[in-house]
Amino acid sequence: MRGFREELEKVNAYVRNRTHRLQYRDLIRRCTGKRIGKRRRLLNERESKLLHHILDTTEPTDPFSNDPARETSWDELLPFLDSLYAGKTERTIVRELVRLQELSFLRFEEDAETDERGIVINFEAIGRY
Repeated sequence: MRGFREELEKVNAYVRNRTHRLQYRDLIRRCTGKRIGKRRRLLNERESKLLHHILDTTEPTDPFSNDPARETSWDELLPFLDSLYAGKTERTIVRELVRLQELSFLRFEEDAETDERGIVINFEAIGRY
């Protein structure tokens, strides 16, 4: 019975993680279409592409993990940022990343032991928007 219970818990985690990721993709789509001003949308196209990429990058290595996403490093993200923000200033990149954190789409995390910084998808944004 214990093995059966553990297997059910893993299946439940898998379904929950997949559901969160699908809901987050739908959230990105809805927020890209949502107007918050005459010329402004909640998410612009570049922010939308960035969130989709981070969501793809943070796919857990173990599909039965209790965590719906893993942390991604800046090193993993830099090649994509370079191509997405080609011709833009570093200030634009920072401004949009900070904005995504303020809107609760992302969280920046820092490992106290190694001082490495990473980015994590914030699935709580699903209930916020």
